[in-house]
Amino acid sequence: MSHVSSTPALSPAHMEALHRLLPLLAEHDRAIEPLAYARLFVLPGVRDLFGTSAATRRQMFDDTLVGVHDLADGGAWVEEQMRSFGSRHRHTYEVTVPMYDAWRDAVVEASAEVLGPSLDDDARRALHAALTALHEAMLRGAYPKGIPR
Repeated sequence: MSHVSSTPALSPAHMEALHRLLPLLAEHDRAIEPLAYARLFVLPGVRDLFGTSAATRRQMFDDTLVGVHDLADGGAWVEEQMRSFGSRHRHTYEVTVPMYDAWRDAVVEASAEVLGPSLDDDARRALHAALTALHEAMLRGAYPKGIPR
């Protein structure tokens, strides 16, 4: 088990790449979202967590993009908010640790499909790093005594 006390800062290169990427994500979010969910829903049991609510899926996707944006802007609230989300995801929705990586990978891959060459290697690594940082904070909230690996 591991435990880290705060959301890690992104490298300056990640920050620069994210700032270039964020407008593209905002512009194409409606195209990225369904592709991300199509990838996520291949995991057994995940689709059942969402039921038929398109609004729930939309909110989670929006929350993800807001989290990436605020992390890129150095938002002080990110750690606390993500810990709260993580606790709720574990105890209310029964989200498991592997689902976090699956969501990150689904968002990155869907973004790559929609954005094509606009998601260059630097931007792809930055998006991956930002989503990993958000998920690690959520996992600290879900597992305050240590994240099972």
